[in-house]
This record gives sequence, structure tokens and C-alpha cells, in this order.
Amino acid sequence: MSKIHCDIIGDIMPLYVEDMVSEATKAMVEEHIKECKNCSSKIQSMQKELVLPADTITAPLESLKKKLSHKKFNLILLSVFLAVAIMTLVFLFVMAPIPMNYANNLIQVEEQDNGSILVTIRGEAAGYDVSGYASESNNIRNDSTAPSYTYHITVWNSLWNKYIAKKENRSFIINSNDAGGYEDVLAIYYYSTETAKDGNHSNDLLLYGTDLYSSGGVVTLPRLALSYYFILALLFTVIGFILYALSRRHQRMHSIIKYITILPLSFMISMISIKRFHFSSYYLLKDLTGILLLMIPIYFIVLILYQLIRERFNKW
Repeated sequence: MSKIHCDIIGDIMPLYVEDMVSEATKAMVEEHIKECKNCSSKIQSMQKELVLPADTITAPLESLKKKLSHKKFNLILLSVFLAVAIMTLVFLFVMAPIPMNYANNLIQVEEQDNGSILVTIRGEAAGYDVSGYASESNNIRNDSTAPSYTYHITVWNSLWNKYIAKKENRSFIINSNDAGGYEDVLAIYYYSTETAKDGNHSNDLLLYGTDLYSSGGVVTLPRLALSYYFILALLFTVIGFILYALSRRHQRMHSIIKYITILPLSFMISMISIKRFHFSSYYLLKDLTGILLLMIPIYFIVLILYQLIRERFNKW
């Protein structure tokens, strides 16, 4: 039996567990609990209550830390893609076509001895576009069964070409064909993409050959394909939102539809950013390339914003 009464050890226990007793008192308590199982159990119980599990303390902090890190990472990504989108817009603005009215020697057309038509464009122009089609009648000039071709050409400038790029003349054969020969050219017209103040377009100017439209002239109008692309993108976006709402119970399908729906939405945002609802275009391929280029960072911007909003409101 212990020489020291358990009540005395009980009074000392809190200080012993907190390690706030002298060495002599500590030795006394340890000597007592070697023989007294009751006091030993009480001390062990007090020690367990004093030392809380580490995961109980740190779990909420770790969860909060992960949420903050994830949000910070998303904000960094958002900043990066916003910067990329802004740089892309600046690049497209600098390279955007500036309409050029025809001036003397802007375009030179020369017929070669071998039947080819050499077109030379002065360095003031940043680029050009050529469209050609076979005339309805046969080759009028050579009285043969081969069709004659009519070409319409336009040129444009850009801020890059105007102030930075080295200006060099461009030359090309306008009437070459896949067989290595040359098509008969009936007429070559120049059309301006600049709209007059009254909203009308000027008549195409004959550069070479026979004027087929002397009775009233011909006007090359802008293409409307971008309008159709925008309508299709809007339709796919609406369908995507409907499917997204209906697929809430299927998590995997819900996620896939989300990624797909953001594509046409990003396309529309990109098109509006560049064209500002003026969807007619003389430079269809050039405009479409710029829209698709800007669409890439916009896609990720929309996706990251979606994640941030979802985390913010914890719904959708």
C-alpha cells in the first residue's frame, strides 16, 4: 500500500500532468502510481485529454489553406489569360485591314507574251484578296470553247505595315491554273471595301480588259458568312445551357457539357470583341482567323470565371 494518501496525489495530479512540479514531487508521484493503479489510470486519462489529436486541430486550417491556394491559383490563371487576350486584341488591332481607295500605280497589270497576266501591288498595301469566276459565255476574245475569267481584286493597309513593316512590292500571276497554263482573262476589277458616308459602296473600277458592266457598273458587296456563324454559335450555346441544366444528376455528362457549351459562347464573345456586331466582312478568312485566335484565351477566362463564381455561391 502507498505511503502517501491518494487524496494528496489527486491534488498534485494537475500540476504533475502539466509538468509544473519539482523533481522531488515528480519522483514522489511516480513512485506512488507504480503501486496505485487507480491514480495511474487517472493520470493517463488526464494526459490524453491534454494532448488533442493533431488532425483535429489542423484539418479545418488545411481545408481553408487548400481553398485559398486553389482560389489564388485560379486568380493567377485568370490574370494570365486576360493579359493574353489583351495582347491578342492589340495584335489584331495593329494588323487589322484598313481599306484603301484606288490610286495611280497602286496596282499595275501587265499582259505577258506567254498569255499570263502579271499583277504588281505597291508596298503601301499590307495585303490583297483576289476572287475569280468563269464568265457565262465562252472565250469571247479568242473565239474558243474555253471560258474567259473575270477577277476582282482589292488591297488593304494596316498600322503594322504603315509604321513598322518594310514596304516591298508584291507580284503574282493572276490567271495561272493547276495544269500549268493560263486562263484567258476577260476583265480585272478593283473594288474598294470602304463605305461612303451615305452607306453606299462605290462601283468596282476596271483595271484590265473589257468592261462587262458599262450599263451601270458592278459593286462587290461584303460577305455575310460571319452572321451565319454567329447565329449557329448562339443556337449551340442555348442548346448547351438547356442540356447542362438537364444533366445535373449525371456528374460526368454535366461536366462534359459545360466544357463544350463554353466553346460557342467564347466564339460569340470573341466575334463581338472584334466585329462589334458588324458581322459583314470583305476579309472573311482574315476575320475568322482573328476570331478563332482570340477565342482561345476567352475560353479559359470564361471557364475560370465559372469556377470562381461557383466557389463563391456554392451552387449552379
